[in-house]
Amino acid sequence: MSISYLFNSQNILTDALTDDIARARKIRDAWLAYQGDTRKPLVVKPGQVDDNVCINLARLSVDTSAFYLFGRDLEFEIADTEEDTAGVDATGMMVPAADVETAADVYLENVWDSNKQQTFLLKVGINGAVCGHVFIKICEPRNGEQYPRLINLDPACMRVEWLPDDIERVYRYVYSYSAIDPRTRKPMNYRQTTAPDATGTHWTVTDEVSQPDTQRWTTVTENIWPYAWPPIIDCQNLPAPNEFWGISDLEEDVQELGRAVNFVLSNTNRIIRFHAHPKTWGRGFNANDLKTGPDQVTILPNPEAELANLEMQSDLASSIAYYERIKAAYHETTQVPEVTTGKFDNIGALSGLALQILYGPLLQRTQVKRRLYGDMLEELNRRLLALGGFGEENEVETVWPEVVPSDPQAEAAVLTTHLNMGVVSKDSVAQKLGYNPMLEKPKLAAEQQPPPPDAPSPT
Repeated sequence: MSISYLFNSQNILTDALTDDIARARKIRDAWLAYQGDTRKPLVVKPGQVDDNVCINLARLSVDTSAFYLFGRDLEFEIADTEEDTAGVDATGMMVPAADVETAADVYLENVWDSNKQQTFLLKVGINGAVCGHVFIKICEPRNGEQYPRLINLDPACMRVEWLPDDIERVYRYVYSYSAIDPRTRKPMNYRQTTAPDATGTHWTVTDEVSQPDTQRWTTVTENIWPYAWPPIIDCQNLPAPNEFWGISDLEEDVQELGRAVNFVLSNTNRIIRFHAHPKTWGRGFNANDLKTGPDQVTILPNPEAELANLEMQSDLASSIAYYERIKAAYHETTQVPEVTTGKFDNIGALSGLALQILYGPLLQRTQVKRRLYGDMLEELNRRLLALGGFGEENEVETVWPEVVPSDPQAEAAVLTTHLNMGVVSKDSVAQKLGYNPMLEKPKLAAEQQPPPPDAPSPT
């Protein structure tokens, strides 16, 4: 590449547009693989039997990875501040300084409850695993809503511009898509641009529309987002250094392995269809002279005649072994071991260390994803608390559940030992065991209350 090409503005613009188109196609292909809508490995002519056998390993690996990331309940804890200050709750009422933390906890929990936290996060995990990147939009309460609404945006519709010297500092989000206008019932193009205003202290959200097959955009609304941070937050699915866009769980090499698995299965299926049943052959006689039947004796009219069966000389062991190897390579590449999908061949009782080793690849990938998604969720929660009137400086920690299955009795014994040693709190123990301390404390308090005097005695 010459220096003149590097500084050719037209080439730079062309490369940027080419990258956008290539990324949209890449995301489309990944979704097709996830949905099982891929090209068949064997050509089927009209009127012929379709021998293609296609299994959807892509959906299996993505759903498994997303489940181990967001399938189990996770908690958000607001870190204690050195100096409590009074705040305002969601209804606009002043909250005393001593109650700010509790009010913020309740507010944040209500925000996530209203957005169906685990369902929303599971969809975010699938979106990221397929597309390689995640975008979440924060919408202020409207139409009688009490809490902000979170929208899981389609990465294929997003175009992002960032600072030339810092790809992690986005200065413009452009979200474009086509849909049917609910009022006119006609197709329309929509575009929403989120960018800083002239002062750089706030963000402007501009909504535009255009007719299909035209390049003329008409501004519909232009609203000021009154915060120093944008209403859109994003993160990579898997880290890609020196790139803004992250890595998908279904990159081209993974899709190629999936296609190879389907080819071996389809080819084996065709071989079995043609050659699984023995074929009778003969020579040295006229076919009309041969009489066969269940109650007849087969007699060859010519002493030199021969009659035999043509059978497969192989049980396709090599094809089956090849299939197993390619499938194993698929699981190794996606870091989703077969044991995590329910395959237990000749496996007895396993210790915690053995599970750690078996689940090692998935554990590694999940921990990497937790770093990326965790940073995004902590910043998202900080912005949600700012929208609720609880200030801009809150730190929210994400409490992740255990990735690897464990023995409940052994885990409870270890947690009890740690509790007796004074190294963990009762709240932390409850969260480790899968309970919500905020919900359990009122129940425990109610159970400890003495029964009323006129209550019947328990039998």
